[in-house]
Amino acid sequence: MLRYVEIGFIPLLKSAFPDETLFVDTRFSWKDGRGHQIASDSILGRLKDLGKSFKSALSIPASAKIDLVAVRSRGAENANRIGAAYLLKKFLGWSVHQLAIHLATKHQWKLVVIDRADESTIHRNDSRIIKRCDIYFKRELPWSTWSTFELFKPSRICIGTASSLPRLRTLASKLHPLSLGLEDEVIEARIWVPQAQKKFDVFYLGKSYGMERRLMIERELAELEKVGVTVFHCEAPLTRTEFLQAISESRIAISPGGVGWDCFRHYEIPACGTALLVERPSHQTYAPALENRQAIYYDPHQSILPIVVNWLRDPEALQEIAEAGKSWVQQHHSYTALGKRIAETSLGSPL
Repeated sequence: MLRYVEIGFIPLLKSAFPDETLFVDTRFSWKDGRGHQIASDSILGRLKDLGKSFKSALSIPASAKIDLVAVRSRGAENANRIGAAYLLKKFLGWSVHQLAIHLATKHQWKLVVIDRADESTIHRNDSRIIKRCDIYFKRELPWSTWSTFELFKPSRICIGTASSLPRLRTLASKLHPLSLGLEDEVIEARIWVPQAQKKFDVFYLGKSYGMERRLMIERELAELEKVGVTVFHCEAPLTRTEFLQAISESRIAISPGGVGWDCFRHYEIPACGTALLVERPSHQTYAPALENRQAIYYDPHQSILPIVVNWLRDPEALQEIAEAGKSWVQQHHSYTALGKRIAETSLGSPL
């Protein structure tokens, strides 16, 4: 029996409730951020697929006992502000929200928004949907939730004064944290190398992009190598298989924040059976890892040298953290677990 309609890029509800969810895939690029190929290989073909999906959602009878409709946020929509590509993305984003609002209003379903953007603010493109929705899940949710509304508060007042406005208080009550999470198939693949067979002490992959938090790690990796620590550090792109294999062959893998704190790597590392060394978050997070039990934390701008050296002396403790970390990801941050989290929070009771 159909209970959920999910409109977006990532099938979270679909993963949790495959037989009860209609998933309307709104990806327009040929591949999404996780390397998943979409069906159509042309713009016209993709538009045709989207039209069929929209028609399926609009054809749901009024008698259907749907619990909620979940829709992705629009965000900045990442397109140059000129030409047909921008106009097409703009129209598609608008259409997606119109579809969700229409379905929720017509059938009196709960309306849920899933915002996976890097920014801690809610984009102006989503100012309408947050007013209409019941629940708004946000990846980068500040402790001071008022700053989330910086882009569409009244321009004549500061955010501190805006926090006293009844309408902003109403919007703030809708906000809930949600992680990026990880595909179930990666967790279930059991990419696992025993401690004694690991090739590297430390794994780190990525570019600094001028961010001091990452530049500092790169400097310290060089210092770790000087004291005999074996480091896997590569800036060149790897295939997904090579990337996951390199993580699994390392005892500790470092995952700093970037533009936003949350990162797929926070969950890929434990899923591969490696101890996660992660920057301590400075905002609200959903189901954070337990310190020194499921992950190892460091503070921004704190030296990681003594942390890495001390933990490498205790391979059994690293193994325990890796095992507990994998369970943490599976229980709380798999796509299936996040789909259940969305449904339970939105409907107000455990399923």
